[in-house]
Amino acid sequence: MSHRRYRVLTYIAFSFLFLIAFTSQSIFSQQPEPSADASTPTIVSTTRIVTLDVVVTDAAGHPVANLNQEDFSVQEDGAPQKIAVFETPNLHLEANNNDSGSKDVVETSATRPLTIIMLDEMNTKFENIVFARTAIKHFLEQHDGKLEQPTALMTLTNTNLVLVHDYTQNGKELITAVDHIPAMLPWHVQKGTHLLDEAERFVKTEGALHDVALASKGYPGRKNIIWLGSPFRKLSTVAGVDNSLRIQQSKDLSNLLLESHVTLYTIDPAGLQPMIPVDYAETYSGIGSLGGKGVVHSVSAPGTIGAPGHTNFGLDTVALETGGQVVYEENDIDRKLGTDVAEGNTYYTLAYYPSNHEWNGAFRKLKVQVNHPGYKVRARLGYYGAATPAPPTAEEVRFELARAVANPLTYTQTKLKAVAIGARNKDGHAQFTLQMDPAGLSWETLPNNNRACKVTVVVAALSHDGEILHYTSQNVEGTSSSPHLDLNKTVSFKIDGLIPPKTASIRVVVRDSASGRIGSANLTPPEMPQT
Repeated sequence: MSHRRYRVLTYIAFSFLFLIAFTSQSIFSQQPEPSADASTPTIVSTTRIVTLDVVVTDAAGHPVANLNQEDFSVQEDGAPQKIAVFETPNLHLEANNNDSGSKDVVETSATRPLTIIMLDEMNTKFENIVFARTAIKHFLEQHDGKLEQPTALMTLTNTNLVLVHDYTQNGKELITAVDHIPAMLPWHVQKGTHLLDEAERFVKTEGALHDVALASKGYPGRKNIIWLGSPFRKLSTVAGVDNSLRIQQSKDLSNLLLESHVTLYTIDPAGLQPMIPVDYAETYSGIGSLGGKGVVHSVSAPGTIGAPGHTNFGLDTVALETGGQVVYEENDIDRKLGTDVAEGNTYYTLAYYPSNHEWNGAFRKLKVQVNHPGYKVRARLGYYGAATPAPPTAEEVRFELARAVANPLTYTQTKLKAVAIGARNKDGHAQFTLQMDPAGLSWETLPNNNRACKVTVVVAALSHDGEILHYTSQNVEGTSSSPHLDLNKTVSFKIDGLIPPKTASIRVVVRDSASGRIGSANLTPPEMPQT
C-alpha cells in the first residue's frame, strides 16, 4: 500500500511571471527543449469536443440514474447542440473494493469518480480549521469507514500544497491521517486584509487548484474537489498587480477544470454567519442552497470574470462555473460532505461538437435540460471559447517541468509503468531506467520505417523539507524497430542522476516533447554505499 503521509514538496505558487523567471534562471535553465520535428505526424484541427458531467436529481433530491440520451438536450448560447457521446451512471460505478493504495485504487477504477478533500489552512481561521477537521472525521467514520469512491486528502498550508494521504477507499486510514496533520496558525489570515497579502493568497490558492487539476487530468473519470475552508470570494484590483493577468489565469483555470473533468465544491466551515445573496442566486436555482439555509455569497456571476463591473471574483465563481456548489450557513458539514460525494457518484457524461467555431475567448453559456418535469439538472454553466494556444516556448516548458516536480500529486497524462534505480556509486550517481506505456507517447515514422519518440526526463532529489538538492534534465529518444507498435511492450529510457546524501525522496518527471503530456513518479532513494 502506498501511504504518503506528509510528503511535503516545494510548492511554487507566486505568479506565473515570477515562476517563469525563477525556473528560467535556475531550475532546468541549461537544458534546451527540442522543437517538434516537421516530419512528426500531427493532426491539426479546429474541431473541438466539449465533455460535460451531468447530475440529475428528482424532486426529493435523490439522484436519477435511469435516463437515456433522448431525455437530454444541450444548448450553447441558446443554440441546440447534437449529443455525440452519452454515458450513463452505471458505466462509472464498476465494482471496486481495492484498498491497496493510490496507484491500484485509481487504475482499477476505470471511469469511476475520484474525490479530493482539500483542507484550506491558509485562508481559514484556526477555530474553523478545528471544526472542519472534526467534520471530515465524522464523514469518514460513516459506513464503518468504507468509502464509495477513491478519496485523497490534501491541505493547503501557509507555504505548501501537501498530499496528506493518497487515494484510498479506507476511511479509517484517512482518519489516522487527519489526526497527524500538524496544527498551525494561518498567519496569512492573521496578518489582516492588506490587498497585497490577499493578492498573494489569491495566486497561491488558484495555483493549488490548478496543480491538482493538471495532475489529475490523466484520469478519465470525474474528479470531485471538495474545498473545505474559507476560499476567496472576491479580490478587487490591487495596486502593482497585473489585473489582466489574474483575470486570464482565472479563465484558464476554469477551462482546465473542464478539460480535467473536475467539479469544484466549496464549503465554508465558519458555520452560521450572515451572508448576502446576489441577484443570480435564483437564476441558478439550487446552487449554493442546502435545505433553504445556504446562499451564494457576493461573488461575480459565472461567465463574468473580467467583465465590466465584475472585478470581484474568486474560487466561488469558479465553483459555480464547473457545476459545483457554494455552501455557507451550514453547521452540519459532515452531512454536506456526504451529499457532495453521493452527487458526484451518479453522473452522466455528455459530449458534443460545438456548432460555433469562432474561438474568441468569450464565455459560452451552457444549458443542459431533461424532458422530465420536476427533475433538476446540475452541470457546468459554461466555458471560455479560447483560441488554440501556440506551442509552448522553451521557458514555458521549463516552467511546466518545474511545476510538475513541485506538485505532490502524480501526473498520469503519460504513464510511467516502472522506474528502476541502479546501484548508487560512491559519488552518489545512479542510473535510472524508466519503463513507459507507448500508447501515451507521440511517435514519428523514420525513413527506414522504424518509429521514434522524444521525451524530456527530469530526475530531482528532494530533502525532507522539499528542497531541491539536485536535478538532472535530459532529452532522450525512444525507438521501435517495427513500423507497428506493440502496445503490450513498454518503452525504456535511461538517464544518469545524482542522489546527494541528504536525499529523502526522488521525483521523476517525463514530458512527451510533441504532445506536452506529462507523467511522474515518486521514489525512495537507494542506500549510499559504505565507505
